Amino acid sequence: MIKYIVPKVIEVESHEHPFTLVSRPITFTCDACGIDGEKYSVPYTCTVCDLIVHKDCILLPSIIKLTRHKHPVSHIYFLEENEGKNKVCRFCWDEINVEYGSYHCLDCDYFLHVNCAMDKYWWDEDFGVKDESQKSNEAMEILSDEWASITCVLKKMSRGEGEIATEIKHFSHQHNLILNDEIKNDICCDGCIQSISTEFYYCTECDYSLHKHCAELPRKTRQWSLKTTLTLHYNHHFRCYCCHSFYSGFSYTIDYKIMCIRCVEVPDYFTTQGHEHPLFYDRKYERNCSSCETRIGCFRCKDGDFALCYRCIVLPRITWYKYDEHPLALTYHDDHVVDQCFCEICEEPRNPNHWFYHCKICEYSVHRSCVLGDSPYVKLGLTSTYDFHPHPLTFVKEEFYYCECNRCGKRCKNVFAKCSKSYCKFALHSNCLLKCRKYLSRIKQEVILKN
Repeated sequence: MIKYIVPKVIEVESHEHPFTLVSRPITFTCDACGIDGEKYSVPYTCTVCDLIVHKDCILLPSIIKLTRHKHPVSHIYFLEENEGKNKVCRFCWDEINVEYGSYHCLDCDYFLHVNCAMDKYWWDEDFGVKDESQKSNEAMEILSDEWASITCVLKKMSRGEGEIATEIKHFSHQHNLILNDEIKNDICCDGCIQSISTEFYYCTECDYSLHKHCAELPRKTRQWSLKTTLTLHYNHHFRCYCCHSFYSGFSYTIDYKIMCIRCVEVPDYFTTQGHEHPLFYDRKYERNCSSCETRIGCFRCKDGDFALCYRCIVLPRITWYKYDEHPLALTYHDDHVVDQCFCEICEEPRNPNHWFYHCKICEYSVHRSCVLGDSPYVKLGLTSTYDFHPHPLTFVKEEFYYCECNRCGKRCKNVFAKCSKSYCKFALHSNCLLKCRKYLSRIKQEVILKN
């Protein structure tokens, strides 16, 4: 029988004094993590600093770099008196007992419970592997002009104390783009496929426009839920990895993950008009979204059962309906009794707790799906060529004549891809179009491997 020998003294580089084993089991609260010791457990103590800790907590890393925060966080045993007492963990949003250990960002007011910080899912794998000069070079590379979406500034004008580009070349378009501030209701940004209500860049030769913000997006960026750099692309058609909506326009990609720019910009905690408390990301949360009840709400409230999925978070705050000259606003709760809640478009009942769109002037409300459709972020009229069909396909929206999808055989309703040639009846649902592309890509890969 092998007898395990418990070391009486443990020395680590992260602490200047040795930790000594207590001679007998005692009841204690660990100064390193703030958790009570198990019954009959034997802790270690630093007599110089007056600390008593779990054996495993002696080996806690002194510094951790997380994907969810821009600075490293350092382990501390207690807060200084001038740093305040009311601190919350930025992962679980529960209060931190500042009399015991936690992880703290030295550059900003950012704190974590030790157990939350020990979730290695959020650890930056490159931290500690690369030296500081390499990390600095990578950060500068992302910020460099080489990875700017605006490849050339042709004209500028003065604004305030600085300058603003009035004519540019952009990586996503072959023609020059001109800055404009004359807003029209029917203008759509080709980057995010949202209505334009602020100044934007547009092409004088074709139907192409970009929000100023979208035009200035970096070609490379980091996103808090991923451990590597994302690259900006212009795609004619894709499905977002986070919100699962169909899109055309800009996307950030890494390996097999394609994310819309709206999902990439969602922070790991935020406030919304749809709820009174802040919401934070919880990857282990398994309850449905409170706004739609169809998907897992991975952003939740600490004080209740409210949660949101990515798809509801990125819903446009304003949208338009073809039979109404006024904008429809995203609305979060209906105070009418259930029997009086219905959709003006489909005339079916509405759940008053589900988010919907409402026209204050005309005083009517509609389901989100009825006014947005199943592909609200795909630009109508966009034409692309694909290897599986000899003619270009154009995204159209038809409400009366429904043709059959050539892949699944079902009727194509709302937005779908249709052959641009009038004599060709080829058509595909958005989902079927993606499946055809994936199938063809897999066949090509198999051919390459065989050769």
